[in-house]
Amino acid sequence: MFRYDFKGIIDYVFYSSQLMRVLGVLGPLDPEWLQTNKIVGCPNPNVPSDHFSLLVEFELNPITHDVSVMNNPKTSTTPIPTRRQ
Repeated sequence: MFRYDFKGIIDYVFYSSQLMRVLGVLGPLDPEWLQTNKIVGCPNPNVPSDHFSLLVEFELNPITHDVSVMNNPKTSTTPIPTRRQ
C-alpha cells in the first residue's frame, strides 16, 4: 500500500562488527532534490521504482585466533539503515 506520509527505514543490512568493518555506504536520496522535483512518493516519472538500492562495502577484519568470538551466538550485529528519516 502506498502512503504519502510514510518516511521511515524498512530495510537494513546487518553485519558482525567483530568480523567486518564498513568502508562505505550508498547514501540516501537528497531530500532537497526530492523537494525541488516535487517528488512525494515512488514510483514516479523521475524515480521509476519503489525500491532503493542497498549498497555497503565491507572489509573483513583480520582473522582472529579466538574462535570463541566467531562461535558465540551472542556476538553482536550492527544494523546499517539504508534510508534515513
